[in-house]
Amino acid sequence: MEAATQAHDAFSRATCLVFCGDAEESGGRPERAREQWGEAAEVFRTIGARGRLGFALVRLAYLDLGEGRPDAAEPRLAEAASLADGLTSADLTAAVGNLRALLAAHRGLLAEAGEVFAQVWAMHEAPPTRRAVAGLGLVAEARSSAGQEAATGESADEPPGRTAPPRPAELLRQVTAVHGRVLEPLAHRAVGRLLADWGGRCGEEGRPGDGPLLHERLFRGPSVRAAFS
Repeated sequence: MEAATQAHDAFSRATCLVFCGDAEESGGRPERAREQWGEAAEVFRTIGARGRLGFALVRLAYLDLGEGRPDAAEPRLAEAASLADGLTSADLTAAVGNLRALLAAHRGLLAEAGEVFAQVWAMHEAPPTRRAVAGLGLVAEARSSAGQEAATGESADEPPGRTAPPRPAELLRQVTAVHGRVLEPLAHRAVGRLLADWGGRCGEEGRPGDGPLLHERLFRGPSVRAAFS
């Protein structure tokens, strides 16, 4: 950081700020992370580093959602989505999609959340980290739907044009296989923590167990930020 500042290298300095923010968030200091990611985002915006800006915005939106501030997350995700479209970045598109699905779930729009998670899960060009998160989102949706059906005695129809996802137990097996292809250590650990919330909780009938909904997990226990950004 000091070397980048002395060299007047704005890009390197902003990149260091992102990494420092990652460390602060992992250490349980989200407000400090927000300051560093916010500063990095402004630098990336100024110098036109669109891809880096997109992922800085994703990190900030992750914090917003974890803190229960969906109205703050929404414009950040809209800007990041626009950047992803311009860059044709499957990684950024999928990262934004997962957080948009969490935003919908936070607002109680579980069918919409499931539809977005299904789109990301079907993006085979997306990194395995993003697909694993989307698959777990579908498992969480299935858990919620099963609970609603048990309470009402009615089965929810799939949205028009959407293919029904695999049964939860089968989907968890597929997500576990995708998790095995996540090579980056922090992301691998974060996805593993999310899997632990559902793994082993689907019985022989494929019914999901008592894991929390994905949007409820963000600030519960050790950080899973690396799975989302």
